[in-house]
Amino acid sequence: MLKKEFIHKIRICRKDIYTDFEFYIRIMRQYGGIIEAEPLEKLGYVDGICFVDPTGEVHGCKGVEVVVNDNYQTENYLYPQNITPHTALYSATIAIAKHLYTKCNVIGYVTIQFLSFWDVHDNLPRLWAVGLQLGMRSTYGALGTMAIASYTAEEPFQMPLSLMPDLPCLLYTSPSPRDRQK
Repeated sequence: MLKKEFIHKIRICRKDIYTDFEFYIRIMRQYGGIIEAEPLEKLGYVDGICFVDPTGEVHGCKGVEVVVNDNYQTENYLYPQNITPHTALYSATIAIAKHLYTKCNVIGYVTIQFLSFWDVHDNLPRLWAVGLQLGMRSTYGALGTMAIASYTAEEPFQMPLSLMPDLPCLLYTSPSPRDRQK
């Protein structure tokens, strides 16, 4: 049915994985799969990132905009994201993380991947959750580094640093040659 109905409407985005449609069909028959469609009025992709501590409290962040290439592979992240309302992304991220804690006892770092699109019927942006990753990703390291670097700034960057060791001194100066000899 896929070959008959969709052959003229499908575009294989990951040619590095699926070299042609015949190979794609063979993999679908062997393992199964899910076919998803995206809205035409797509605004982009955003990641809602948070940390669920062992007590179930969810610490959220503003989220990052995900820049993808034509093959839907991530090329870059932009912080803070601006393609969707911050409150909508924050609320959706926190709600999903709380549900994960309540139903599955998930703790630690959580990234929820969203597709942001424009709803032409209601004339407002919407979010679809399209992916979930548990555990710390490189995005957290970059944001954590930025949080520590901006610690002394007038408006410090807000990033949950739960379960990270206290840093007694944020500025490191190398010892002078005289101090090294002692």
